[in-house]
Amino acid sequence: MLNVKNLSFNYGAKRILSNLSFEIEPESITALLGPNGSGKTTLLRCLDLFLRAQEGQICLDGVPITRLSANAIARSIAYMPQRCELTGMTVFDSVLLGRKPYLAWHPEEKDYALVEKTLKRLDLLDKSLQTLDRLSGGELQKVVLGRIFVQEPRLILLDEPMSSLDLKNRVEIMRHLTHFVHRTQAAVLMSIHDLNDAFRLADRLLFLKNGTLYADQTPQNTTGGILSDVYDMPLEVVDCKGAKIVIPGSDSTQGMARQ
Repeated sequence: MLNVKNLSFNYGAKRILSNLSFEIEPESITALLGPNGSGKTTLLRCLDLFLRAQEGQICLDGVPITRLSANAIARSIAYMPQRCELTGMTVFDSVLLGRKPYLAWHPEEKDYALVEKTLKRLDLLDKSLQTLDRLSGGELQKVVLGRIFVQEPRLILLDEPMSSLDLKNRVEIMRHLTHFVHRTQAAVLMSIHDLNDAFRLADRLLFLKNGTLYADQTPQNTTGGILSDVYDMPLEVVDCKGAKIVIPGSDSTQGMARQ
């Protein structure tokens, strides 16, 4: 689906991304991991052409995305930034905006029906006429997801979609993403800081460090050594009831106890 080859990006004279190459397959969830400042947000913005990389190529189904029209990109790729603005727009109208790439002039009955169906799936139907500024953080994130879902993209780019959510809302977001991917064969590339959420949700882990692709792993093959190298601190991967979880290494916990 998506092929990235030798991608590099500079802000002025400062190199942010350097020679990145990877592929994203349909019906998959890929977590983009790494410490703050490693280039995760910049990479996502390059993939949706919010930023133009100085070097390299991004292809969708073998076609460079720079050759696609803005409308073709909007039908194929959806992007969720870290922060979403609160407005007086209603939940229904906000989700309906996701249909914009398909509208000739006015929404049709099928567009309204898709929005209603999506709100029902997200347990937001009773919030349809509420304005965004009256929603909780978890509800707002689900509204943004709903807008992406009705956009019917093939690739979803998410920038820390669960960073401010409690455990219940994080689990709900993961459940909705997983169902959408399996239902539509779309792919998700998402930056995320919680390693355990990434291990539970993702099929694949891409680790960035200092703007380079440090490792491309599955959760099953990711070791504490890789994580320790990426994050510059001792980390361990342990089995817990058949699942892998990440914990700070014993050196880190002893240091915290002494402090």
